Amino acid sequence: MTGKFVINDRLFFAIVVALSLFGLVMVYSASSIISFDKYQDSWFYFRRQLAFVVAGFFCMGVAVATDYHRWIRSGGYLLGFAILSLVLVQVPGIGMKVGGATRWIGLAGFRFQPAEFAKLACIIYMAWALVRKGDNVKSFAYGLLPMGIVAGVLAGLLMMQPDFGNAVVLVTICGVMIFLAGGRIAYLIGSVLVLAPVALSLVMGASYRKRRLLAFLDPWADPQNTSYQIVQSFTAFFSGGAWGQGLGNGQEKLHYLPEVHTDFIAAVVGEELGFFAVTLLIGAFFVLTLRGYRVALKAPDRSGYLLAAGCTTLIGLQASLNLGVVMGLLPTKGLPLPFISHGGSSLIMTFFACGLILAVARQSKEVS
Repeated sequence: MTGKFVINDRLFFAIVVALSLFGLVMVYSASSIISFDKYQDSWFYFRRQLAFVVAGFFCMGVAVATDYHRWIRSGGYLLGFAILSLVLVQVPGIGMKVGGATRWIGLAGFRFQPAEFAKLACIIYMAWALVRKGDNVKSFAYGLLPMGIVAGVLAGLLMMQPDFGNAVVLVTICGVMIFLAGGRIAYLIGSVLVLAPVALSLVMGASYRKRRLLAFLDPWADPQNTSYQIVQSFTAFFSGGAWGQGLGNGQEKLHYLPEVHTDFIAAVVGEELGFFAVTLLIGAFFVLTLRGYRVALKAPDRSGYLLAAGCTTLIGLQASLNLGVVMGLLPTKGLPLPFISHGGSSLIMTFFACGLILAVARQSKEVS
């Protein structure tokens, strides 16, 4: 089944369109001053984001028009390419260091973040592998352990960059998919108990992660240094109040709040459009997530169920983590807000993940 762009879940598609358009507006509002100061062009980041949105819609269209079973059957190849790309990040001359971390591949003037592709490739691979395992997924030796090794290899390569946030996201998604495939809860809980002290040691073993954790526990202990970013985010939400200062009238984007058009763009939403708009934004992601899981539950087979559920978990989890960080509910991590934050790799992969969900919905019996 190829060549047809059919949208069976119109509400899901409408929310994707609305979020991407809203993201364009907020990227311009958040970045225009920074863009002008850096490039003497207020529209620089907006044009980049617009190009990413167009590319994202194209990728989503390709995913929708393709039988999702083809992607699942290619899961092993996609996983292999993901591992290769994560290895290439560490190769001098190919990997690019940005913001103190080597997370990008730069070739012929283009930049690509392999972590974003790796998360999606892992979801596709697991949708294939978990179905093939059948009842063996309940076994530790034949179910959890092999999948854990795959997740561990990818997470280990992400930690080499270092990218703790995406490593946590990837491992969490793998755990959710194993659970949904029928994995034993006792094994999963045991894995969490084993990994928790490992994660804590990784946090405390890196000075910058330790500082972020301490800043989260007591943001007001050092508001001008380690807690500066989150305190400025608090200031943005507080000054926005219920209805905001008005679109374009925010002050935090005047070089006060770092990463204002990327990871912390939700703070601009709160400052300029207020608590009401933030609530609508959270509601949009909540409904999008519910619709994604609804598609999974109505999928025509187990592979479609796992694929749609994995992609939905990816989008919902990243949105929750980003908003949690910006609101001070979680320690700071470098994760973008899907559809809203400026950035190419994450945005395009998010669109593609939505396309896979819609591709599953396309073959479902129920049309909405």
